[in-house]
Amino acid sequence: MKKLMNIAVLLLILSAGFTARAEKGIDVKIQEDKILVVELGNMEKGALVLFQDRKGEILFKDSLIDNKEYKTALNLGILPKGTYYLSIEKEFAIHTSQIIKSESGVEIKGKSSEIVFKPRYKIQDDLVNVFLSNPGKESTRLYVYDANGALVTECAGGKVLFKKTLDFSSMPAGDYTISIKKGDRTFDKVVSIG
Repeated sequence: MKKLMNIAVLLLILSAGFTARAEKGIDVKIQEDKILVVELGNMEKGALVLFQDRKGEILFKDSLIDNKEYKTALNLGILPKGTYYLSIEKEFAIHTSQIIKSESGVEIKGKSSEIVFKPRYKIQDDLVNVFLSNPGKESTRLYVYDANGALVTECAGGKVLFKKTLDFSSMPAGDYTISIKKGDRTFDKVVSIG
């Protein structure tokens, strides 16, 4: 029954989605007490729009196929009361807005979205430079695993800019996973060395 309801909600949301022109930046608003309107301008190709429930179940997902402007409208009228999250995931950042549905309607909690910065990687020969903006100075941990899942190295930091240069020159050729944990989020990147 729950799965059937999720499918019905997904179909309803997908039928309400459309692509159109939008203003620059990210604009999220509520119309008619139940329609969530998302307008994106000048987003990079491959950016993702995700709408999830409190448990992390994806109710709507759309990938931008070009860097033109984007607009979608999600009808939240059929969803049960609760907390939902709208995330716009770009290459180097994730913008998340909390959406609350109650008996009085749908509202965006607060007037701004949370911004989570994603790590940047610069790979040059056997060196991998990792950079992560950390304006909240959250505890950040970096782990490197080999192809067998064995821990190769780890380090931690909590400054505004987390940066680390990883030297793989003495390591055997192969794939390595760089895992960065910042707060409750983990970012993984597989790099091929050699």
